Amino acid sequence: MQRFRTLLIVLSVCLALGLGARYFGIWMGEGKWTEARGERLPELPMRNDGRMCCAFGTDLRAGFFGIALPFVAVGRIAEVDDMGPHRYDASWGALDDERGIAFPFGERNGLMYTCRGGFVDSSHLREAMDWTALFLSRLDGMLESGGVIDLPEEGASRRIVYQPIPRELIKAEGRDAVLMAVAQWSAWQVLMWHEIAQWYGISILRAFPETASGFSFEDSYSNAVGLHLLDDADIREILLSEKIYNRAGDEIVPAGLKALGPVPRELGSRATEAIEGTWWNRDVLLPARGTVIQRDLRVENTITPWMVPDELASPELRSDMKQFCGEDAQPKPFDIPDRIGGLPITDFARYEITLDGRLADEPALAKLGRHFDQRAFPQITEDVRAQGLELFGPGFDQIP
Repeated sequence: MQRFRTLLIVLSVCLALGLGARYFGIWMGEGKWTEARGERLPELPMRNDGRMCCAFGTDLRAGFFGIALPFVAVGRIAEVDDMGPHRYDASWGALDDERGIAFPFGERNGLMYTCRGGFVDSSHLREAMDWTALFLSRLDGMLESGGVIDLPEEGASRRIVYQPIPRELIKAEGRDAVLMAVAQWSAWQVLMWHEIAQWYGISILRAFPETASGFSFEDSYSNAVGLHLLDDADIREILLSEKIYNRAGDEIVPAGLKALGPVPRELGSRATEAIEGTWWNRDVLLPARGTVIQRDLRVENTITPWMVPDELASPELRSDMKQFCGEDAQPKPFDIPDRIGGLPITDFARYEITLDGRLADEPALAKLGRHFDQRAFPQITEDVRAQGLELFGPGFDQIP
């Protein structure tokens, strides 16, 4: 027992130090937004942090070396009206914002079940919106000239190289439309690599792998929803400052979720329980991969949601869902931009990866060479699919 207490104390100290080091720099004021550059958008500070949510399920237990940690239950089914204020890059708080410290759970993210989008993870949704905002700001000054955006390391060195986009194409399609499409494409590559890195063991906290989260079945759809949250926003207004952006996010994020028809928490919890043992497994201790069974490995450009199938729902759940959502509620797909005026975005952008550290020794990645780009993603997901088949069996990557 004394050895177990010592382990708990060591792990708690490591967790506190890891979180403190990760978030302290933001609290001290690193990474201020620049002023607007004439007609161009201000340049947002590079994103360096990620939101620590959410393992799929409820009452999940975490463990180390096969020993469950007492008094620790993971998993939160949320409601839109419970959500906290948005913070760019999941920071403690905007430097000019009087809304107070947000660390560590001020955004109050969680999982929701929706009538048109199935399960949605609000942390992934916020991540996708923040990445899109970053690329909008950085690309505004380089559409016509091209350039390079260096990204923080995530299991590899990363950058996106942009070629000049012809002025006549920008004029024909509309500058802001081109800007949004390239920004969303860029954000999607970052989000795809995040899932890949998680699957192969890269995590925010090194002591706690996030392999259970990599390609979790709700991730891609949640990312796709977040990617489109700024579609109808006045980007030249909301990106003027961190305070304005965060305040806009307070309205945009809930509105995006409400458009999908979020169900009450009690109904969402019942939907989650309906797929326990089939899509996720409460009996497996985090951070083991087996806590999430179903995985979304799609690399196509139209992302559809995972809805609870009738055969897994009780008659009572089906009836209550139909009563709340209505008879005609249809799943809502989201497209990932891949073309500008008929031309592939990849004619003008390339997501470059240079392996270093532990991932360089991962066999599936090492065979690609140290340098590759987003064109390798389908090949990588095929390796993930082969591993998944061995771990979970046939159908683990298929939407019912």
